[in-house]
Amino acid sequence: MPDRGSAEVVVEIRSGALSTNSDNMLLGLPSLTLPVPTVGATQTPEVALAKRENKVGVAKIGITIYDAKTGALLPYSPSAPTVGLSRDTDWGVMSLFGWKRTDALPAGSE
Repeated sequence: MPDRGSAEVVVEIRSGALSTNSDNMLLGLPSLTLPVPTVGATQTPEVALAKRENKVGVAKIGITIYDAKTGALLPYSPSAPTVGLSRDTDWGVMSLFGWKRTDALPAGSE
């Protein structure tokens, strides 16, 4: 197994952020669970005059490359971390039609 003493360079990889955030907005009546005697419960439908579901993802990755013998930072080591940001927003109007805005890659397009 290789050890640090026999290495020429050391690569340090770190993650500064890896997170998702979401928020929702509804103008209308939300779906409710109503108790019904002798039957249990029933669910009412959501009636949305306007609706928005917003999701944001963030990834921050840093890489440092330095000489294993001297510990000096190598010139081809990135000076700043790489940050990735993705947004996905679903809109709906009057529960009849909706649209999506996203900058994420479609599934299978990697």
